[in-house]
Amino acid sequence: MLLPPQKSMSLALALRAITGAAAIECYTRDGKSYTESRFYNATEQGEPFLCGEGPGMCCFENQTCEDGIFCRGKDGDRDRFTREMCSDKEWPPEHCSALCPHNREAGSEVSFCNAAHTMVCCGGSDIRDECCGNEDYAQIDDKGIIIAFGSNTIPPMPRATVTAIPSSVDPGPEKTKLGVGLGVGLGIPLLLMCATALLFFLRYRRLRSNAAPLPEYPPTKETGPPLSAPAISTKPPAQLDGKHMRPELATTEHLVQELQ
Repeated sequence: MLLPPQKSMSLALALRAITGAAAIECYTRDGKSYTESRFYNATEQGEPFLCGEGPGMCCFENQTCEDGIFCRGKDGDRDRFTREMCSDKEWPPEHCSALCPHNREAGSEVSFCNAAHTMVCCGGSDIRDECCGNEDYAQIDDKGIIIAFGSNTIPPMPRATVTAIPSSVDPGPEKTKLGVGLGVGLGIPLLLMCATALLFFLRYRRLRSNAAPLPEYPPTKETGPPLSAPAISTKPPAQLDGKHMRPELATTEHLVQELQ
């Protein structure tokens, strides 16, 4: 007799409380507890257990752990492999495999393209031939980390490097403020100098236009031959005797006669 899923879940939780068994918590891809999954059947699956040490993949009581990553069915389900849940709700890739992320509410059935279980298809044996033939499988390492899809290897992630930004690309707010301050400080005095020079020039033009014109004089006519430098005598100077001396004008009468 099978119980409804809700009653099966309640029964499993009650048995755990009675026996005092230390059970682990496992989470689906969407971060919910396995007890919240609508696909969990406590009667058929039983309690989860950790597949290895520390945080990692979980399997259930009706399964066995394979390769530390996958869960394999017991008895008549030994050909059925699944990727189940993770003991860490964040699903860190170094502990829990990121295979088949589309199935977020429960485990996902998987099949393999090689005996080493490193070429994995998301789906059962009914899709394995097509998946392997089309190279739709994912290649994983021994921790379940995906390293390639098909025959195309995923290149490693480059390390982050810090590159200095040239000052010509982005001067930054401080240099921008400094440039603006210099532009304003140099521009204002230059404008004042230009305005002052313009005012002086306009005033000079106005004074020239208002000034009275200079008087014009007629050209001077020539009245005689041009003057030439007096001849210089080469004779030595001689002292005048009394005969050649002009008599002194004693009276006004002599002055009038001489003027006549």
